[in-house]
Amino acid sequence: MGKLLYFYIAFIEWWMRFMSTGYRHDAVYKKQVELLYTQIPLVVSAVLVISSALAALFYSEQNYLYTVLWLASIYIFSIIRFYFYFKWAKGDSSISVEKWAQMGVSFSLVSGFQWAATTLIFFNSNSVIDVSILTLVLLAMISAAVGSLSVIPAAFAGYTAPITIFLFITLLKSGNPDYHIFAYMLVVYITASSIFCRNTYKSNMYGIRLSIENITLIENLQTEKEKAESANIAKSKFLASASHDLRQPLQSMTLFTEALKENLKVPENINLADRITKSHDALRDLLNALLDISKLDAEGIEIQNISFDITQITNELYADFQPLVSQKHQQMAISKSSHIVFSDPIITKRMLQNLIANAVYHSPEDSMIIIETKIQDKSLLINIKDDGPGISIEEQQHIFDEFYQLKNPERDRKKGLGLGLAIVKRLSILLGSDIKLESSAGTGCNFSFKLPLATSKQLAEKEKTPQISSLTSLSNMQILLVEDEIDVREALAIILKRWGCTVWQTDNIAGALAFINQQNINFVVTDYRLREHETGIDLLKEVHKVNANISGLIITGDTETEQIQEFVQVGYIVLHKPIKPAELRMAIQQLSHNISG
Repeated sequence: MGKLLYFYIAFIEWWMRFMSTGYRHDAVYKKQVELLYTQIPLVVSAVLVISSALAALFYSEQNYLYTVLWLASIYIFSIIRFYFYFKWAKGDSSISVEKWAQMGVSFSLVSGFQWAATTLIFFNSNSVIDVSILTLVLLAMISAAVGSLSVIPAAFAGYTAPITIFLFITLLKSGNPDYHIFAYMLVVYITASSIFCRNTYKSNMYGIRLSIENITLIENLQTEKEKAESANIAKSKFLASASHDLRQPLQSMTLFTEALKENLKVPENINLADRITKSHDALRDLLNALLDISKLDAEGIEIQNISFDITQITNELYADFQPLVSQKHQQMAISKSSHIVFSDPIITKRMLQNLIANAVYHSPEDSMIIIETKIQDKSLLINIKDDGPGISIEEQQHIFDEFYQLKNPERDRKKGLGLGLAIVKRLSILLGSDIKLESSAGTGCNFSFKLPLATSKQLAEKEKTPQISSLTSLSNMQILLVEDEIDVREALAIILKRWGCTVWQTDNIAGALAFINQQNINFVVTDYRLREHETGIDLLKEVHKVNANISGLIITGDTETEQIQEFVQVGYIVLHKPIKPAELRMAIQQLSHNISG
């Protein structure tokens, strides 16, 4: 017996060394315990079924008491395992991961001794069939343990060692040579199972480590993504705030300069005023380009598709760019063929305007710029070709990025702002088109995109948009001007009064409603940001409660995404500072025309 005990202890020591990998990590260990415990319901249920069947099969009057006690111990221990399983599943934080692992190993050890006890209770050396069945059942339990317990080697060792040792000793002590063969086959089987278990353990550990590394990588990526998004939001808010603060004085400058030019008589002074106008026009163009990007990011531009002749737009742009083309001794050619397309004419014009401007700015003197239109695959293909320096393949992937410019390290604004093509790219996506570029260094550029041709049904449903044929008079209009920036308010008042309007001024909603109740106001011009967190939207809503026939528009320097989305939702006409007097007059006329119509 002493030799057998020594053999048992030596076997356990060998087994633990064989199974051990020396790897230990808190996250990995936690996952091992998780895999061990998640299999308890299935394992325990199978144990209850198999133990009950085994007890029924080997039940006899001689072993009645031992059979009942053995089966009762199986059921009681199963209840205990279920209890701790549910406690683990609820995430009991009072027990550490190491304690859960120790309990799991202990459960396996106890279960191993319970099944090892079957060799003492049910082993009948006089019946080869009974011995064969019992041996097969125990071997099957060992095989099942490879899948359920290999994730923690100590649990597998604790479970299989008692079964193996007890069965091996029982077979050898039987005195039957046939059972001795069973014992030697058991050694071979447990060795093969051990190797298979160790390989399974390694595979499990590799999978666990890989899973944890992937989770860690995803978490790091998510963290970096959140940091980048936070930085981008902070940048956008900073640019929006800076844009708003810059637009206020620029708006005053625009209006005051326009008013000043009307009073100047000396040519030199007029020339100086024109140069001032060009300077703040350049700044306005930059701010408006940033605004276009903000609108596109905020999905603040709505597509309004109609049927229109593309030559109307190309002819207008040809006339607009002709002075600049002539100044640079360039030539421009456009297709004369009439093609009716179904798209948004305003966005289409803006795309063509930016592409033509890009071609004019970057093409040398005596070069040719071609705007070509031709039908291709039931669509209209539009090409804008130039004889410029071309764009290398390496730089083409960046050409549609914001503020990316070629050969302009000094950031000369005469060469553009680096936003034109970025806006074109986003507008093309908005139209459901795809802007393409064919170019290489030294060969010029060919930008192209497609627009859908109008169908016969769309042509039949084509409606003409009412046009304001001329600048109608604004004389005798009673305009309420609500603006908290006094310089902007006074500048707007000067312009409106010169148009013949009667202007009432205030800087808050309460003052505005007082004028509405006291004067015959028929139009409201309001800033978006007013005092005490009031907004122009709030003002127009209050005005319409008093008189729904009063029309109005909002002027704002805000370019934040949230504000742009709000403007789109409420449906009010919004002009972004700095605005030209002609833009303001046209908006007032159009709104007055719509109301009167």
